[in-house]
Amino acid sequence: MSVELFIAIRKLNGLTQYAMAERVGISRGYIAKIEGMYAPYPEFLNDRLRQEFGAAYVAQVSELTRAKLATDNR
Repeated sequence: MSVELFIAIRKLNGLTQYAMAERVGISRGYIAKIEGMYAPYPEFLNDRLRQEFGAAYVAQVSELTRAKLATDNR
């Protein structure tokens, strides 16, 4: 997964960085660093996103995010 997917899930659910931090169990500051590309995307967030939002939902948003990124890069 990627930072883009993480941001997409957060925004699609109308969550602030603070609310997302509570949902996935990390600090708001860490989320800001991840989203700002100042910290690498930690792989453990993949499992937390699936646990919090459901594996099917994460997969669906992942496909949409990939399609949008492919379109944007043309």
